[in-house]
Amino acid sequence: MRELAPPIPVPEDAHFGEREAQTLTLFGGQLYVGLWPWGELWRFDLDELQWSFVARLFQIPEMSPDVVSPYQMEMQDTGDVYNYWGQRLVSMVPYGDALYISTMNKYGGPYKPDSHSFLTTESLAQYGQVYRISGPLQITAPISWRQKTTFRFRIASGNLEMYQDGLLLAQTESSRLSGGCGEVDRIILGEGIYGKFGGTRLVHLEGSR
Repeated sequence: MRELAPPIPVPEDAHFGEREAQTLTLFGGQLYVGLWPWGELWRFDLDELQWSFVARLFQIPEMSPDVVSPYQMEMQDTGDVYNYWGQRLVSMVPYGDALYISTMNKYGGPYKPDSHSFLTTESLAQYGQVYRISGPLQITAPISWRQKTTFRFRIASGNLEMYQDGLLLAQTESSRLSGGCGEVDRIILGEGIYGKFGGTRLVHLEGSR
């Protein structure tokens, strides 16, 4: 086991303390991480070997280098933990050709009108949202468990198709390759999130350049 370098950067307008990488997934061949407590989404680029900031999925309140967690000062003397309204990207699920991300506060605690009245309708609505992020040539689908099975991935007319034992499981909704030409320069075979693949790989680039 070793640390993945470099570490995720700390934005200038964020406090350096108590930052946690809480949610991770692979999407489009890249590693995505959801960062607590400000709901930041970061991507690790495997070609550049560096982190890129994608988005913050909360707009309110603004981040501050002087505040560890959202609404930290307002939560004083409420009887709840100070980071109760910390902003989490609680799940990141690849499905079809997109990545779905949901938001939540620290542990799904309820809104309490008496002690949480500082929250506006707009700021409260940020919690419990689901966002859809699309990416180039990404496809994900549930599969059937079998002792022996064959998967086939096909690029046709600019779309990516996924087959299991000849059955089409999923395909991208529209042309995602530049110009819809369907040409492929290279294929990079990763190891996924469940360890090294132990089956037989057959690679065929038909009409590629």
